Amino acid sequence: MILRDGDDGGDAAKVRTDGPELSISALPTRNLSQHLNLAGLNARYRNFLNGGSNGQSFPGNNTEFAPYWHFDTGVEYHWPAKVGE
Repeated sequence: MILRDGDDGGDAAKVRTDGPELSISALPTRNLSQHLNLAGLNARYRNFLNGGSNGQSFPGNNTEFAPYWHFDTGVEYHWPAKVGE
């Protein structure tokens, strides 16, 4: 790859990310815990000139491979250890 002065090889100069996030945790019993997470992501190019192979400009477009939503849930159970037996 040959780079000219000011050419970064196709990396975006600026990206803006924002979005909501919700996280809920519960302890139904002393040894059992549960969690639930939901996150939204809005990732857009702010400055991406001369991107791609034909020198296109991408400001305002969504970034590639960034998910709009992420959901995660889980449960943990802790068994008390009897030390010394």
